[in-house]
Amino acid sequence: MVTSTKKGIEQYIENQCNLYGIDALEHLSANQIAEELSISRPLASQYLNELEKEGICFKVNTRPVYFFHKKAIESYYGIMIQDSEFYDTDEFWKYILNHTNDHFFLKQLIGWNGSLRPIIEKSMEMLNYPPNGLPFIIQGARGVGKKTILKVLLQSIRFISPVSKKMTQFDAVQDQRVGKFILELEQSNERKPYITIIEHAENISKTTQNILLKYMKNSRRLPDLFILLSEKDLREYLLSELLSLFPFIVNVPELQERSKREREELVIRLFRNEEENLGKKIKLSNVVLNALSQAVYKDNIIGLQNHIRLICARSLLKSNGKSIKIHAYDLDQQDFENIKILKDVVYYIDISTYKGSKEFEFFIHAVDAFIDMYKNGGIDYLALNYYSKYKELIDMLFQYNNTFDNTHLRGIETVVADIVQVVVSRRYVNIPGNFVFESAKLLYFIQDNLDEIDRCCKERETTLKKMLQDLSLNYLQECTITDEISSLILHNLEIKTNIIFRILLILVFQRYNKSFTHCNIFGLLICHGRSTASSMADLVNTMIQAYVFDSIDMPLEATVEDFKNVLANTIDRIQNNAQIIILVDMGSLELLGKGLIDETRHTIGLINNVTTRMALHIGYQIKEGKPLEDIVNNISKSIQVDAKIFTKDSEDAILFVSETGKKTSERMMQLFIESLPEQIPVHFIFLDLMELTDDSFYNQFIDIYNILFITGTVNPNLQNAPFLPLEDLINGEHWDMICNYLKSYLTKDQMNILQNNLRNNFTLTNVIQYLSILNPKKLLDNVIMAIDILQGKLGKRLSNKALVALYIHICCMIERLVSKDAILDSGEHIERFKKEHEEFINLTNISFSQISKVYSITITIEEIHYIYKFFNDDKEEE
Repeated sequence: MVTSTKKGIEQYIENQCNLYGIDALEHLSANQIAEELSISRPLASQYLNELEKEGICFKVNTRPVYFFHKKAIESYYGIMIQDSEFYDTDEFWKYILNHTNDHFFLKQLIGWNGSLRPIIEKSMEMLNYPPNGLPFIIQGARGVGKKTILKVLLQSIRFISPVSKKMTQFDAVQDQRVGKFILELEQSNERKPYITIIEHAENISKTTQNILLKYMKNSRRLPDLFILLSEKDLREYLLSELLSLFPFIVNVPELQERSKREREELVIRLFRNEEENLGKKIKLSNVVLNALSQAVYKDNIIGLQNHIRLICARSLLKSNGKSIKIHAYDLDQQDFENIKILKDVVYYIDISTYKGSKEFEFFIHAVDAFIDMYKNGGIDYLALNYYSKYKELIDMLFQYNNTFDNTHLRGIETVVADIVQVVVSRRYVNIPGNFVFESAKLLYFIQDNLDEIDRCCKERETTLKKMLQDLSLNYLQECTITDEISSLILHNLEIKTNIIFRILLILVFQRYNKSFTHCNIFGLLICHGRSTASSMADLVNTMIQAYVFDSIDMPLEATVEDFKNVLANTIDRIQNNAQIIILVDMGSLELLGKGLIDETRHTIGLINNVTTRMALHIGYQIKEGKPLEDIVNNISKSIQVDAKIFTKDSEDAILFVSETGKKTSERMMQLFIESLPEQIPVHFIFLDLMELTDDSFYNQFIDIYNILFITGTVNPNLQNAPFLPLEDLINGEHWDMICNYLKSYLTKDQMNILQNNLRNNFTLTNVIQYLSILNPKKLLDNVIMAIDILQGKLGKRLSNKALVALYIHICCMIERLVSKDAILDSGEHIERFKKEHEEFINLTNISFSQISKVYSITITIEEIHYIYKFFNDDKEEE
């Protein structure tokens, strides 16, 4: 009896700690344990103290005392517990924080830094959003790992931030329980917000959906966090109004959509689990590993897990020692139907020491070797010395792709061969004999390891982008050909080539085309008629034996505006460093030139009344590498035409403004500049609001600069100057406006990089960190608490957009007050505000009392008036 009771207590504590870690403390007092196990409190206390003396448990000396299972906590947090007791929960939590790696939990997920990375990043944004997270949806087919991913995310979030929420979990198959819980939650006096997880959310009835909708919109409690898990697309199952309350849907990829490396790691992980369960060492052949990682399973990871258990059970019957060896003949018939014929040597893998395939490491090593060549000697040194390492890489790819008879790879080779044939026949390019096969195998390998390679490119992004930029400056024609091949691959295979693929193709083209003239002028012929321009371009290129002119055929009824639109789309695809010479058959140079120069960063030479003789004359000069100005001047002298060069007069600028002074504006500017993928010829200028609203100053300013847009904490309301509020940057709004004004400086790929960088850099916490010299986390926590109190006292909830703007303003206000730089305004409206809004002033002072105490400041009437305007101008109420 004694042994079984004591063992029962130990198992209960171990289970609670395994499930909840430190969050289990409410279940781990002697009283609670006695109640759960139906024993007396003195008996529970006696056994708990014995377990502590035996080193099985340790205690936290709060009132009541809590007992934790030592090994379970060590396993949960990946730490070693050396103390047998802690003074209180704060001391225990600090011990965990000081001994646990930040990514300990996330690293449990295979693909945490690969295919699952965007899922993890977005989910963490939702979970960390102040004050208690934003609701979101995780959906994906059965067995993709939705619950496992969420469990690890919640473990991580509770590790990163102290315990502040309760958690409950439901299966929507039991729909009535979900509705009952939400109704009970509405009536509850519980102060802590809940994290509520609802599995199989596609089964939630319309009745329960309405209950949940009403609760999420009207609850008086602190905002609870709802997370829905679904095997179906919930956009087809949820009420549209309810769906709108979930700002983000996470889609988990199926097993066959993940990289080969991740699939192999999952196979090894599942075999290691069986090795631990069976208590026997397991070795498996490379045939088995490749077969299982290539096969498609009905229930994804669950299907793979069940399959591996059956294979282990079959092999276990044949084993007679402490180890199990798994051969190809242990596989099921379905495996042989799905796998390809192995061409490589068979060998056996010790799964306890296996570290994954070596091809990926070899690929990254080769990339690093190219980078080292570039850093040591520049582009010319790289072009001269890259080939031996490139051949080693290609040899590895041939071995990698020849392991199996791969029909997918053969399909890619066929399409790439057609694409290369089209480009080569038009552009007079020399290519090596194996070029098609080499480029197809490179493309296949990158796609097969896309997440890991993208991550490694991100880590080397600055150098790779600089390398590609220098290549485009030195080898414009090779770069243009590579861009055309990449564009055709995207349109025909729906594969977006990455930066490494493009760099290697440029290097190959320059090696086999030494006769290319390395000029930076792009020629373009535009004529009215069905094939006038294309026929002229083909004739000129053939006679010159170089691809100097591209062509556009326009309908006879085309207007100047039509010309501008077609030209703008074409110019978007041209390398940024290239100059452009455009030959047209008719049209107004003034209208065309001025319209184009506003849309692009290129220098453009525009010549009309084109003839074949003129195009041939200009084509030879382009091939000879003559400057654009000389070509235009020469043609003007030798052939009577109307010719001009258009350059932009005023320089573009983006302004950053704040009502709190230049320091804040400057910090915003620096954060935006850091988000750019490369330097661009735009002036970034930070100003004080008072400067910008001075008419004489502003008029002088716009004489010098063309203002693309203004961003900041306050709208100066200036004519012909679009304003982007800082809170909209944080919320990811008005991206189309940024794209429109920067499209002439950045490529589409660079635009995507800028968007990702802005999303990562302009989070609320990061912005506060840049705008204030004070501790950002402590500052933001205090501000959020004060605003929550004020909203409660006023009985009014601000919209999310207004909240973010107010958070930023208050943080800046506190810094100003700390540095004795408050807003001073003694106008009549301030006196009127004091008389008419005495209650608001009092409630604000009460709500901000903690802030006033912590930072030793007094909130002035002028500052309170500014806060009042946020509440008065915002229309969303609760």
